[in-house]
Amino acid sequence: MTDRLTIEQLAEIVNASDRTYCRLVGDFSVALWSDIGDDERRVDIAWTEAIVKWPHLSEKASHTIWKHFMTKDGWIWGLTRDESRKTDPRLRSWEDLAATETVRFQMATRILQSFVSAGLAPEVL
Repeated sequence: MTDRLTIEQLAEIVNASDRTYCRLVGDFSVALWSDIGDDERRVDIAWTEAIVKWPHLSEKASHTIWKHFMTKDGWIWGLTRDESRKTDPRLRSWEDLAATETVRFQMATRILQSFVSAGLAPEVL
């Protein structure tokens, strides 16, 4: 039996996938996992843990959970993503997101669901 990955390792995998996709569509705002700030890392880990705990959530619900963690950490909607000002254009309703943004949540959610279904994610109570 293969060892299960940690929540932080899964968050790092999602970050790498998201960063690659964003760079391919011309968005260079996603930093390497090793370079992101503690606030962003904390939000990413909390979101990852929630999706692992409830892997059958839709991408829309996944986005809602992510928004909850972001706003709880002080982030607000803004035209551009700015870590120092804590603004992010994805802090809006699912229906108002651009297609490139919904794809990001679809990919991230499905990646985590794949690890859960393969038995490689930790059990989260």
